[in-house]
Amino acid sequence: MNATEVLSGALGISGPWRITKVGFTKDSCRLDLNVEIVEGLSLICPNCGSRGTICYPDNGCETWYKADFFRYTTYLHARVPHLACRCGTTRVELPWCRAGSRFTLLH
Repeated sequence: MNATEVLSGALGISGPWRITKVGFTKDSCRLDLNVEIVEGLSLICPNCGSRGTICYPDNGCETWYKADFFRYTTYLHARVPHLACRCGTTRVELPWCRAGSRFTLLH
């Protein structure tokens, strides 16, 4: 098991999500993780039940912060995908935003 698999398991990040880059700064106890959704997927819309495709209406990257992940300050960076289907466009649920994850979106 490599470091990416350990981090994914500890944070509850699994398919269709994956950690694509890990940065660690020992002196400042900082961990940076880049997370992406697998490209080319079609997902089921939670609102209408139809298949939709992943799109990125705003190309910016968002960052979430967690102060105490294994005693390290952790920053999770991701482009937030949306699901385009027959009922419109819906933001895809992010596993690190689930209740109890303690990640905070930075503005």
